[in-house]
Amino acid sequence: MSTFYPTILKWNTNTVANGETMSTSLSQLESNDNYLLALINELSTEDGTVSYVNVVNNTASIISKGMPVYVNGVVGDKLGVALADNTTQTKSTVIGLAIADIAPSAEGNIMLSGVVSNLDTHTFTAGTKIYLGASAGSFTTTEPVAPAFSVLIGNIINSDSTVGKIFVNISSSSKDYKVKVSDNDST
Repeated sequence: MSTFYPTILKWNTNTVANGETMSTSLSQLESNDNYLLALINELSTEDGTVSYVNVVNNTASIISKGMPVYVNGVVGDKLGVALADNTTQTKSTVIGLAIADIAPSAEGNIMLSGVVSNLDTHTFTAGTKIYLGASAGSFTTTEPVAPAFSVLIGNIINSDSTVGKIFVNISSSSKDYKVKVSDNDST
């Protein structure tokens, strides 16, 4: 299942500083066969446009900056999120990466598209595609195969232990997997 962000309503765009513009829209998110409404913020800068949403960490653990998350409920009027992994369809429905650490039950922002900076990306090569890994909040450079779910997170822009950057561009594989049940099965 793919996550999508069609705009339902869009507020006027405002100039905030240094020629940067900010707009807010009410958008529909698809998650686990449910449609949720969320306020999507877009900030246009000289480096491009980024989209992010304000959420609540709906777990008992810290969600660290740069970790992939999925929607696991609603807390008040915000989306509740938890760390994503590629082991189930639900947990692989990634909406984005944490922009900063988010304490348990605290609010934070999730980058839907754009660049998350100042991360430890030194184990990856610049330009490498990264996919959602099998452990909660992890990445892999090898595209997962069934029974795991393949979710492209984006690309490593800068490989560094402190100022690494990830270009976030979430894309889920919608492949149908066929399982061979016997040697006589032709599927």
